[in-house]
Amino acid sequence: LTEAGVGTIVPTNDTEAITNALGAMVEKWQRGQLRVTPNHAVIQRCDRKQLAGQLATIFDELN
Repeated sequence: LTEAGVGTIVPTNDTEAITNALGAMVEKWQRGQLRVTPNHAVIQRCDRKQLAGQLATIFDELN
């Protein structure tokens, strides 16, 4: 998510980090400064059709 530019990652068991990340997002939103800049190249790499094609290529190479 971070590399794709669409989210923030924090440890699920770290309540302080979660609180801080959410607080920072809310503050940016309130100031009108919450920006999302998707990295479409990274997102495309995670596309199911793209990944299925890569898997098919691997299977073809095994034969």
